[in-house]
Amino acid sequence: MPEAGGTLCRCRIVGALGSAAMLVALSGCRSNVRSEAPAPHVRPAPAIKDFQPPDPDAARRTFEQILTLPDSQFDVAEAILTLGLESGAPQRQKKDSGAPAPVDIAGTLRELDRLAAKAQADLPEAPDAIDCFDALYNVVLDRRAADPFREDRAENYDLSSAVQRRRGSCLSLGIMTLAVARRMGLPIYGVQSPGHFFLKYASHPGDKSNGLNFDVTRPTPDNWKKLDDAFYRRWHKIDAKAESSGAYLRPLSDREVVSAFLASRSSFHCSRREFQQALADAERALALNTKNIPAYVNAGFAQEALGQMEKAAASYQQALQIDPHSARAMNNLAYLKVRDPQSSVYDIRGATKMVESALREHPDKAFLHATEAEIHAAKNAWRAAGRSMQQAMNLEPKNAAYRERFMYFRDKLRAGN
Repeated sequence: MPEAGGTLCRCRIVGALGSAAMLVALSGCRSNVRSEAPAPHVRPAPAIKDFQPPDPDAARRTFEQILTLPDSQFDVAEAILTLGLESGAPQRQKKDSGAPAPVDIAGTLRELDRLAAKAQADLPEAPDAIDCFDALYNVVLDRRAADPFREDRAENYDLSSAVQRRRGSCLSLGIMTLAVARRMGLPIYGVQSPGHFFLKYASHPGDKSNGLNFDVTRPTPDNWKKLDDAFYRRWHKIDAKAESSGAYLRPLSDREVVSAFLASRSSFHCSRREFQQALADAERALALNTKNIPAYVNAGFAQEALGQMEKAAASYQQALQIDPHSARAMNNLAYLKVRDPQSSVYDIRGATKMVESALREHPDKAFLHATEAEIHAAKNAWRAAGRSMQQAMNLEPKNAAYRERFMYFRDKLRAGN
């Protein structure tokens, strides 16, 4: 069964800290308990001194106008806040009335400026990467717990809410921290890995050295070595070809960070069956970053739902050209190949090979077992279909769609079909 190409994990910032040593480390103090980070493979980068943050009280620009700005004036926060004004954009609901909470661009920009000035004042002379991270942990993140990420929750795409409440997901809090770092002139950039977003201290966008990673959901300055690139390679089973192509782990430009946001917001629209909006966001994400794998997957998902089978197949295949082991792209293309016998992409044998290959690498993905069940169903192998769907249900017992399909397969088997 097809799955939208989610970009984020369900992650949580560590909240109340239990040890005094950790509390000192997060406070920005220079003490003998501060851990040492692994040395980056490049010299510390110079400050990005030519960045000019937008005037909060200036006339509002459209998203298209923001995209035309030179890099020195392109503010990731202004771009994403402006996207929040679009018709149909996800908005957090007010608890008292249930009405959408307004996007306060001017107030949010002023708060980002204030946080940057406060964090700047917390830095020692000639700060290194750890000093920068300590200041951001202490001033910007304020050691508060993040909400678990769910791509169907509108508040995870409301940067205004994240800044004002200091609550959000790895993407919204990561972008908030990045916007503050940019105002401080720090060489910190956004980074994508499969299903996750974090930050990196590096010399420039595209720098492929290790740099120093900064994950807003994992404040662990007691052991920086735990968050090196090898950690994310193991965690997300990153394909070497995908990484070398620039899809994962490299520092992104701020425009490419907006691409990551749009790709994730596309998943939100997919979850609400708003497929035209999902496709529009995916296409804009790809215009900003042609290596954005989740954007290709979400474009394919929306195209498939809109009946554009050949275009969907091309989108999934483009994702697989960049990451040959993308579980969602393999899954969705395999399902597409058995969805409609009248389609030009119908190919049971190809679908079987693709899902078998995906399951060898990702045996714990319920959606792959569900798609395997659909392939068996296309062959009228109802018993095998039931077994595969049973495996999907074991991995995701609360998935009502899996149970519904399992009951259908069972009825077909009992009817002797």
